[in-house]
Amino acid sequence: MSLTNSKSFLITLGVLIVLLFSVYLFFPGVIESIITGLAGIDTFSVSLSVTHADFDINNRAQLDSVVVNGTNITIVIPVNYYGDLVMNLSLDKPQNFECGFDWYINESGDIKSVSANVTALSWEANKSVKNTSLYFEVSPPTIISEITYTGDSYYEKTMVINSCAPLMDVMVNTSVSTNYQDYVLYLIENNTLINRTAEYNLQVSNGTATFSGFNISDNKTFRIQAAPNATIVQQII
Repeated sequence: MSLTNSKSFLITLGVLIVLLFSVYLFFPGVIESIITGLAGIDTFSVSLSVTHADFDINNRAQLDSVVVNGTNITIVIPVNYYGDLVMNLSLDKPQNFECGFDWYINESGDIKSVSANVTALSWEANKSVKNTSLYFEVSPPTIISEITYTGDSYYEKTMVINSCAPLMDVMVNTSVSTNYQDYVLYLIENNTLINRTAEYNLQVSNGTATFSGFNISDNKTFRIQAAPNATIVQQII
């Protein structure tokens, strides 16, 4: 190749690069459409990927109180759109919230239903809105195991609580015997009893123990212990 031809090639290449950069800068949706379209053509192997949207899980919010064995909780997660197109999106479900149901998107007041399969969510997105919100429901945590010991020397109730999704500020209401006193709440982790009586604000009244303020993402084990009251002590004597 001659020197003149080399210079012409470099100049042409430079002009093309400047044009492509200008188009992307002022019309990002055009480049995105081209890449997306190429990816759908079976005869091309396109390694480039386009990020259309993502879930801001760290800034999620719970719109309902979380009570063990209570009612469903509505979760809202911010969604960020990239680009300006109106197009069908399919994204993996937000991590750790795969058990959600009744999904929908709120695009600045425009409510859109979201189709869900085992792993993905699909909907028509107006990406010019940019900042949107995903709403859905999750089931409340449940007590999956409960063992109670009633004896002359002490009272003990052990509960395993399960949640299918990470939830914050959980509350528990559970029945306890009224024949005891000085109730103590323990969190059991790695076979170790950790006193959480004050931190989780344990209250016992009229046969019901209430504690709250803990987070849960899968299973947590709690134990309530108490000493005999005066009536039981007198009976033993």
